[in-house]
Amino acid sequence: MTEVYRKLLDELRTSNNVAELNIEVEQLQRALEASTIAHNRMRAALHEAHEAMAQGDLLSARAAIKRGLSETQEGEQ
Repeated sequence: MTEVYRKLLDELRTSNNVAELNIEVEQLQRALEASTIAHNRMRAALHEAHEAMAQGDLLSARAAIKRGLSETQEGEQ
């Protein structure tokens, strides 16, 4: 009888560990998606800054840089 309980307890621990890992994997996936979105936005802002600088539009370049930096800060949170 004790062996049966031990096996059931081991199975329960395993299923709980798997459930916890699944939750952590989902959290990691959401974090990765958010990071990817922020990364893409930062790349777009950097591209805009380069284009504006090439055209001599320093105000637009600075605005794009600020937007990119803001994306970085939001992505880190």
